[in-house]
Amino acid sequence: MSWQLIYGSHTSGILLSVWQVFNQVIAGKKAPDGWQKSRTLIPTTARIHPLRLLSHSVEVFEQILDRRLREIVKLSDNQCDFVAGCTTLDAIHAPRLLVKKHREEVGPLGD
Repeated sequence: MSWQLIYGSHTSGILLSVWQVFNQVIAGKKAPDGWQKSRTLIPTTARIHPLRLLSHSVEVFEQILDRRLREIVKLSDNQCDFVAGCTTLDAIHAPRLLVKKHREEVGPLGD
């Protein structure tokens, strides 16, 4: 299914314009000024971090760039924030779990 079938013939011009901007950014030219702005949402509870919202075009550009880079760069399982299904919290909890398991099976660490 093509974009033209879904959104009409005017979409091809819009997509071409967006694609040209993406190619200019990749070529090293300055990103559009709108990409530098974000909207920050401050939560009402202290347990939640603020959210930073970027423009949709930046999000799309990041996804395209991410897919292209993943084809070239090989990530190890240790790079938690960049591996699907793995977060920084996993990296923080892994040593704790190892220490706990060691204490249960062998005894206290050190001395």
